[in-house]
Amino acid sequence: MNTIINILKIRENQYFILLLALLVFLSKGFHFSSNVIAIISLFYLLDKNLLLKLKRIDFKFYLPFLLYFGIHIIGLLYSDNQQKSWDKLIGKLSFLLIPAIIISEKISKKSMFKILVYFKYWLLIFALFLIVKQVMIDERSLWTLPYFTLKEVTNIHQWYFSQFYFLALLLVLYQTQKNTISIALAILEISFITFFILLLGSGPTMILAVLVIILLVLTVIKKLHLKLLVLGILLMGVFLMKDTFFIKKKIHRITHIEWNLEKNIKKHALVFSSEFNGYNTLELRLIKWHLATDIIKNNLWIGVGAGDHQDLLNKGYEKIQFQNGMKYHYNAHNQYLEEGMKFGIIGIIVLLFFLGNSLILAFKQGNVFLIMMILFIAISALIESVFVRYHGIVFYSIIIPFLYTFHKLKDAKI
Repeated sequence: MNTIINILKIRENQYFILLLALLVFLSKGFHFSSNVIAIISLFYLLDKNLLLKLKRIDFKFYLPFLLYFGIHIIGLLYSDNQQKSWDKLIGKLSFLLIPAIIISEKISKKSMFKILVYFKYWLLIFALFLIVKQVMIDERSLWTLPYFTLKEVTNIHQWYFSQFYFLALLLVLYQTQKNTISIALAILEISFITFFILLLGSGPTMILAVLVIILLVLTVIKKLHLKLLVLGILLMGVFLMKDTFFIKKKIHRITHIEWNLEKNIKKHALVFSSEFNGYNTLELRLIKWHLATDIIKNNLWIGVGAGDHQDLLNKGYEKIQFQNGMKYHYNAHNQYLEEGMKFGIIGIIVLLFFLGNSLILAFKQGNVFLIMMILFIAISALIESVFVRYHGIVFYSIIIPFLYTFHKLKDAKI
C-alpha cells in the first residue's frame, strides 16, 4: 500500500493517470471527461514550476492553436447572438489549454507510449462490450449499433466515435514498425478494429482505414506470405460484407444521389426523413453546403461572427422548407465552410494554417503517425464539422500535441 502511495506522489505518474483518464472518459461520454479537463488544468497551473513550463512551450507548434482560439474572441465582438458566441468561445477553451499543457508538462516517451497502448486496449474491450450489449443483451441487429447501444451508452455520434478507432489502427501500424507487437496479433487487432469501424458506418473513416491497412502491407510487413495473408483477409472481409443489407444500402445511397441542386431541394422540402428510411446523407450535405456558401458570399471577408452563422443556416432551412434541417438545426457538415461563415476568408485561412502548420512540422519530424492523423482531420473536415462538437474539439486538442510531443521525445526506447 505504501509503495502505491509513493508512486502516486510522483508528479509524472499523476500526470500519466490524468491523461489516460481523459482519453478513456472522453470515449465514454461528456461529463467525466469535462471534469478531468478541469482537474488536469488545475494540476498544471498550480505547479510551482509553472513559469519554467510556460518557457518550454514550443510556440512554432502552439501558435495556430492560440490563433484559432483568438479569432473566436474577435468574432465575439461583432456577433449579434452574444450568448452563442460565448458558448462557442468556452467550447474552444480546450484548444487554448490542453496543447500548452501537453507540450510543456514533463513526461517520458515510455509513459506516453503506455498511455496510447492502454487506451487502445480499453477501446477494444469497450467495442466488445457494445457488441455484446447490442446483440446478446438487447437482442438487436448488429448493424443498428450506432443508433441504439452507442447512443444509449455514450451519446457520441458514430463519426466522432470512429476517430478513436482510427487512432488505434494507426497505433497498431506504429507498433508493428517498432516491433513491439507480433505480426499475428497485429493482424488480429487490425481485423477487429476495421470490422468495428465498418460497423459504426462512418464512410470517411472506413475508406481511410483501408488505406492504412494497405500502407501496413506495403511498408511494414516484409514477408510475401504475410502480405498475401493480410490482403486476403481484407478481400475476404469485403466479399463477405458486400451482400449484407447494410452495405447494399450504402451502395444504393451512393449510386442514387440527386446531384441537381434544384431537384434535390425540392425532393427534401416538406418531407421529413428518419435515419431508418434510407435518406441520403450526401444529398442533405449538398443542401447545407449550398446554404453555407451563400452566407459566405454575402459576408466574404470577416463572416457573420462566432455566434450568428447557425441562426442564418436555420433561416435558410426554413426558407426552402428543408424539413430535416428545420428539425435538427444541422451544422454545415464541413469545417472549412463553418469557419468561412463565422470569419469569412480570414477564418478559412486560419483553419488552413492550423492544419497546415501541424502537417509541415510533422513532415519535418518524419512523424508518420501525426501526418496520418492530420490528413484524417483535413479530409474528414470536407464532410464533417469536426471542431463543432465537444468530442472533436477535445480529442484533437489532445491528440495533435500528444503525437507531436511523443515523436519529439528521444529519452527512452519503447
